[in-house]
Amino acid sequence: KQLVDEGLLDRRRGTGTFVKQPAFRADLFRFFHVHDVEDPDVPVIPESRILSHQEVALPADVKQAFGEESVSHCIKLERVRLWSGDPLLFEEIYLRLPDFNGLLSLNPKAMGPLLYPVFLEEFGILISSATDELSFGTATKASAKHLELDTGAPVAAIQQAGSSSFDEYTEGLSGSATVSRSVINLLEIALNAHLITLHFKKR
Repeated sequence: KQLVDEGLLDRRRGTGTFVKQPAFRADLFRFFHVHDVEDPDVPVIPESRILSHQEVALPADVKQAFGEESVSHCIKLERVRLWSGDPLLFEEIYLRLPDFNGLLSLNPKAMGPLLYPVFLEEFGILISSATDELSFGTATKASAKHLELDTGAPVAAIQQAGSSSFDEYTEGLSGSATVSRSVINLLEIALNAHLITLHFKKR
C-alpha cells in the first residue's frame, strides 16, 4: 500500500499490481531549466554527449554513498551537455556494481539525452529519489577543458546521489545506486540568461 500511495506501483482492479512507468521529462534538471528559444514556457533537454564509459576503482566518497563496503569497482561515465552546440554542463557519473553490469556493452550514442530511462529499460532500476548538494567554485583543469573555459573560471557544482525504489524498500539494502558530480558553466548561463534559469532550493 505504501508503494501505491507514493506512486511507485499501480494497482488495477481485476488485473493485478504493476510498476508505474515514470514520465521522464526535462524537469529531471533540479537546479536549472533550459527553455525553448521561441517559447520560454517550453523546457528543452540539452544535447547529451557521453565522452567515456569504463570500469574504475571506486572513489572513497562514492563508496560511502553507495553503502557497499565489499565493492571495489564501479562504472564511471563522463558526459557533457550542450546547448546550441556550446558546453553547458560536465558530469562524472558513478554507477554501482553489480547493478549496472552490462552497461559497458551498450552503445553510448544510442542512450539518448536522459540516462534514467536507460537504467529502467536495460537494468530494471528505477531511480525514484535523489538528493543534491549545490556549491560554487572555480573550474579545475579537467572541467575547464570540457566546458571550454579558462582554469579558475566561475562554475556551479552539484553532487547528486540517486536511490532506486528497490534500495528504499528492500530489507538489507541501503545507500545510493548512482552518484554524479556536475559542473555548470556559469559564463554560458550569463550569456544566455533569457534562455536558462537557475532554480535554487531553500535549505
